Amino acid sequence: MGVAPNFAQIYPFLAEDGYVYLYGIPGGRSGGTKMGRVEAEKIEDFSAYEYFTGYDSDGTPKWRAGSSGLSYIKQRDSAYVIDMPCGEMCVTYNAYLGKYLALYQNGSSLVYRTADNPWGPYSKPETILKTATDVYLGYGAFTCQQMADNGGQRIWILVSEWWPI
Repeated sequence: MGVAPNFAQIYPFLAEDGYVYLYGIPGGRSGGTKMGRVEAEKIEDFSAYEYFTGYDSDGTPKWRAGSSGLSYIKQRDSAYVIDMPCGEMCVTYNAYLGKYLALYQNGSSLVYRTADNPWGPYSKPETILKTATDVYLGYGAFTCQQMADNGGQRIWILVSEWWPI
């Protein structure tokens, strides 16, 4: 079947186009995000999965299917949908913005980025808060469509905080 080095931690997102997009990062919080997708009704069929490999010359996303697709993206920087570092990510669609919203940990900051499509390209990261000063040792920055009101004008973000003993 192959090894999924960039999918130790995943965030699945069911989009309106009928695909489940899988945003994958390696273990830890320092890798970049790569992406797989599968039609929702084929989620148990590994051969139906496709992996984002980058864009062609006119900006159209390229995909490669199955275990050969997974092997193909393993060492290719063009397959990143979000550059490193990225940890504890989530993606949702925000109706107010009319964009996909990715939230994640980027070093000592929790950030967000937006895109017109689930695969991007994503905007530059914008800081939500600093984990050293705003929320001591905070991590997470999770949200979903159900954590929004006023058509997405206001969203709630779940952030965890831990204290070393």
